[in-house]
Amino acid sequence: MKKPPVPSPEARKPSTPNLNQPSTMHSHPKPFGAHEIYESTTSPNTTGTSQNKDKATRTAVVWAALIVGLLLLVLLIIFIAQNQATVTLEYFGWNGSAGLGLTMFISAVAGGLLVAAVAVARILQLRSIISAQRKRLNHQ
Repeated sequence: MKKPPVPSPEARKPSTPNLNQPSTMHSHPKPFGAHEIYESTTSPNTTGTSQNKDKATRTAVVWAALIVGLLLLVLLIIFIAQNQATVTLEYFGWNGSAGLGLTMFISAVAGGLLVAAVAVARILQLRSIISAQRKRLNHQ
């Protein structure tokens, strides 16, 4: 078996770059100015091909959401159909009976509405804070 050749001490030293010549290996590109970035993203396409091939249109997103929603609805219908057992409900003195699947569905919708109400309250609170800050800045 042959041994690999041992490099000389001069070959082991790291080479020092010549500071008078620009280095292509470690040079950083010139940063873009804001106007250059704007022009590169808003310039018209002269090749005739789409610049945003990866970007989905709003219609495509709505179509995908519609398909996902319909699939979830089918799963929900199957869930309710398979859970037809009648359960007795008691709530603050009110007594009644309903199907288990329907009861669980109504509970989930009520929980979602509760979360949505809290989210709307928080959004309105943040909007009022921002509005007050804008008024304060405009009066200064």
